Amino acid sequence: MPALPFSRSSNTTPKPRREKYIVNPTTLGEKLRNRGIEPGLLQKNAAKQFNVSEESITNWENGHEEPQVRYYPILINFLGYYPFMEETITFGRRIRKYRFLLGLNHVGLGKLFGLDARTIDGLENNIHSLRLTSGSD
Repeated sequence: MPALPFSRSSNTTPKPRREKYIVNPTTLGEKLRNRGIEPGLLQKNAAKQFNVSEESITNWENGHEEPQVRYYPILINFLGYYPFMEETITFGRRIRKYRFLLGLNHVGLGKLFGLDARTIDGLENNIHSLRLTSGSD
């Protein structure tokens, strides 16, 4: 005997809501998660902006992975602020910020300035310094 029409059940479970807003986010993932809490912003929409999978966004939010530096310009625009909690007083930290804003790794920034990646890394970490000359030497 077939089941009665009113006895059919559905086993659908709604997608769990994202965690509540984190008042003082410290990690990049927490900052991304906070942005994702905004009404109407879904991970699939964020993934489209970054041209990555939803899984990548989930991994970034949960701190399982860090976005590659090439995504930093999009990330900064997406968040609406520079999310890295480093001081930019030193010359080295200003170089790092510039590199992040451009979405370049050490090699890419080195190519821009005719320097190798180790030199860029050394400048960022205040190990190396540049000696600029006027060209008349």
